[in-house]
Amino acid sequence: MRWWAHSRLRTKIFLAFSILILALLLLTLGFVQLAVSRQVQSTLKEELLTTGHVFQGLVTERGTRLLTNTILLAGDFALKRAIATYDPSTLASVALNYQERVGGDLLWIADEAGVLLADSRGRQPSGRELATFSPDAEALIS
Repeated sequence: MRWWAHSRLRTKIFLAFSILILALLLLTLGFVQLAVSRQVQSTLKEELLTTGHVFQGLVTERGTRLLTNTILLAGDFALKRAIATYDPSTLASVALNYQERVGGDLLWIADEAGVLLADSRGRQPSGRELATFSPDAEALIS
């Protein structure tokens, strides 16, 4: 502290104003950071809510479309006759044909017991029970 007592008045004034300006700059920086952080959080929250609503609408629309296609396929006489053959090559061809027809990503044909008869992609072997398939693994393969 001795140097302070012996320093010139100009140096003391310069240091005092420098400290004051530095403190004001740091305070301003803190306020700006707080304001920007709040604005970013608000914007992200709004965008995520909008995205959630859009996604929910798409999921609902797709579920409705898949239900409609399922009802149509369940009433298709030609499909019932093809399934009744239990011929693997016929069922694979039918599965691929109907998958393209309904615009789905995947079509599995199963019997009443839940045993897979045909896979439109040909990735799953027939004869396995649908309950043993992992939906997550199937989704990841896509």
